[in-house]
Amino acid sequence: MVAPEARVAEAPVHRYAATAHLLRLMKVLYFLSGFSASSFGRFATLFYLDSGLDAHRIGIVEGAQPIVALLGNQLFGLLSDSLQRKKAVALVARAVSTALLLALPMPHWVGLPRATFPYILAIMVAMAFFAVGGGVLDAYTLDLLGDERRGEYGRYRLWLAVSWGIGNALMGWVADHLGFDYNFVVSGALNLLAIGLMGAALPSRTRGERRILQQRQLQQRQLQQRQLQ
Repeated sequence: MVAPEARVAEAPVHRYAATAHLLRLMKVLYFLSGFSASSFGRFATLFYLDSGLDAHRIGIVEGAQPIVALLGNQLFGLLSDSLQRKKAVALVARAVSTALLLALPMPHWVGLPRATFPYILAIMVAMAFFAVGGGVLDAYTLDLLGDERRGEYGRYRLWLAVSWGIGNALMGWVADHLGFDYNFVVSGALNLLAIGLMGAALPSRTRGERRILQQRQLQQRQLQQRQLQ
């Protein structure tokens, strides 16, 4: 049998190993996020032009997205704070955003006429509304690092910039030589992989969220006790 003292001594080691494993996963998730975003977002104008949109309509599509994204970030932020479930909210939002992305080329893929301006505008505005998944990576990375290692955050965020650069170079070549459809496929596949990894490996809540929930529960119990007195 293992002595109680040994089990106590091993616990911090196990916690450190688990944290190190999750921090390695964060690098992978940052990489997937940057690569998938660059696969389509950097070359979206090519898709608009290929779909027959003129400069005026492209400007409407591009101009509407930041406004809607601001609204979506506010609403999903309030929802995440209310539920203290950043991961769950981000997974749902990213899944919807991925489905919308793959809906863009669907008319062409099934042999229908190319996507129209109203169809493209509706899809892109909806995608902007649900584009809230990036913040959860930052939240989990900072939570895992803790206050004592917060200065290392840039090392993990760097993987997003690296993958963005690689994705731009590689997917630009793919779009030129193989066609833009592959950009949709790669972006969608990497998004789905990231969703699977986040759902399977990340804790359901950060340590900060668990502390807030414990404080709320304590406050509720104190309130109930005062009401019974």
